[in-house]
Amino acid sequence: MRDRNRNGRAQGPRQDDHDRVRAAVSRGWALPLNQIAPTVQRAVPGQILDVTLQQTSRDGWVYGFVVLTLDGGYRDIVVDARRNEILEIRRR
Repeated sequence: MRDRNRNGRAQGPRQDDHDRVRAAVSRGWALPLNQIAPTVQRAVPGQILDVTLQQTSRDGWVYGFVVLTLDGGYRDIVVDARRNEILEIRRR
């Protein structure tokens, strides 16, 4: 069953995720994606296919990216969402 927002409209998981991301950015827990994505592109040139923002167990937030590299490989990249620092790059 879907939750209802304050206007009574059905609200699925995607809206919940969007609201959670917006709250993390507005509270200063995470930088906006448009500030993080260039760091990822410099580290691993290619096409960003997927992005997630997750809260870690240590009260931090990390962005997770899946990038299709220029040579056709895939990379998973983890970035500290507050400091804009790459924490991990691994091949898929």
